[in-house]
Amino acid sequence: MPFAIILFITIMKKFKIILLITLLSFTFIPRLFAEIDEDSEFLQKSTIKNVLKNELSERGAWGLRQGVWFLKKGESYAEIYSKYYWHNRQFDSNGDKHRWGYGGKGHEKETELKLEHGLTDKHTLMVSFNFKDAYWEDDYKKSATSGFVYARPGLKYLLFEKPYLAYLQLKVKLPFGFDEHETPSIGTHQIDAEIKLMTAQSWPKLHGYTKLEFGFRERYEEPTNEIPYFAQFAYNISDNILLELSLDGQEGLGEAGKVAEDWAKFTIGPVFRIGLLNLKFGYGITLFGKNTTAAEEFYSAIYGWF
Repeated sequence: MPFAIILFITIMKKFKIILLITLLSFTFIPRLFAEIDEDSEFLQKSTIKNVLKNELSERGAWGLRQGVWFLKKGESYAEIYSKYYWHNRQFDSNGDKHRWGYGGKGHEKETELKLEHGLTDKHTLMVSFNFKDAYWEDDYKKSATSGFVYARPGLKYLLFEKPYLAYLQLKVKLPFGFDEHETPSIGTHQIDAEIKLMTAQSWPKLHGYTKLEFGFRERYEEPTNEIPYFAQFAYNISDNILLELSLDGQEGLGEAGKVAEDWAKFTIGPVFRIGLLNLKFGYGITLFGKNTTAAEEFYSAIYGWF
């Protein structure tokens, strides 16, 4: 493994929360590259506030719409997201990576429908539905499970649009009636509640944007409560192609008597504009973790605004 990758993983293992807070602080820096033009029809519709009207090319407008946006009243958003991931290793409670015992390996296919609708210019109603197929085999058995796992209703509230976009998101996970004791497991029957601060900053002269998220997830049973985090940088390669690089993860709070599940995942992939819809796909890998699988994944999504 190249030295630079080893160094990056080592730093993230030791300082991931500090790095995330540092990244979040950058969104509080005033706009460096552009002034807001309040009269731009595109800016008003998409709530993108850091683009000069005379520099808002087709390339910049479409690309920024992917990451720096908040629905206006009456607008809607729909997405179908799919993920296939596989693993034959795990991270133990010390963060060390080991193969599963008895030649164990598994894979899962996950599909999620996401819907959002702008109730007002500041309030967005959202809901998602998750379906999962899971497969496991080792030297002694093979097993498979499938079913609807949960619905996640939620609400977004716009805090402000300048000098960057910021909003709060509240979600509740409501599990369906699957058998949580089946092997391999596709989930649990516990109810989780999550609140996140989400920010987005456009960088028009760089033809890109950054997104940062930080929150708290209350888990009413096992494992411990968690701090989810997310950071993304995207760059417009052309008028119709965007490249996304993301770090997605969670940090368990390590409460007494509960298992802390930590992980951090890096993903990279392009987004293509196809008419009124957008298609993206990419690859992800778990960089490090505790009490979790050491998985790799391919993902894809098709989505649009209407």
